Amino acid sequence: MQKSRIAYLMHGARNVGGGEYSLFYLLKNLNRKIYNPIVLYVEENQIIRKIKQEGISTIHVPLNKHIVSLYRTDVRFNPIKIIMYIYHLLNSAIIINKIMSIIN
Repeated sequence: MQKSRIAYLMHGARNVGGGEYSLFYLLKNLNRKIYNPIVLYVEENQIIRKIKQEGISTIHVPLNKHIVSLYRTDVRFNPIKIIMYIYHLLNSAIIINKIMSIIN
């Protein structure tokens, strides 16, 4: 049986919290006879280093800082910032799509 590939995206731009630890433990305990996980990350942090130590594939993705460090209060009631966020989000999707097409 062929392994199913699962890709995860971690920005790593903010403080490490419960979401990052949850993903780490999910990856650590994932049945690798069935699944082949890969983690795309924007900035390396302690969780990415732990993921690498577990032997899980990682790829650095150079996404725009407007995507990974934006808080919802930054765009609230500001149409220009919302438009810029959407623009950077679409460009990020294009980058991730190119990376995934290369590794598949």
